[in-house]
Amino acid sequence: MAKGHFSPPGPRLAAQGAQFLVSVFAFWTSAAAWWDGATVGNAKLSGLWHVASDQVGTIGHCLCYGHGRVVDSLGRIVCDTGPKEGMVVWSTDLMIDASR
Repeated sequence: MAKGHFSPPGPRLAAQGAQFLVSVFAFWTSAAAWWDGATVGNAKLSGLWHVASDQVGTIGHCLCYGHGRVVDSLGRIVCDTGPKEGMVVWSTDLMIDASR
């Protein structure tokens, strides 16, 4: 893999039958552009909703980015916590088959 290249797991997971994506991270503010591209790209390329959380506050000497969000299957950020601690809630008509 080339340096700086991101291959999102969403498309592979969608091909294996995933119905939506959930990610938990602790990205630093210096990786904000990568976080934004990864969360949106993962949803858009997979055609799945992506629920992504990111830690806020300081880890050691690094400040975490925050911006927990819900991204729809077209890659649109439908809600975002911003850089502070928070919770996002979004309604969808997505039906999950829990028997799978």
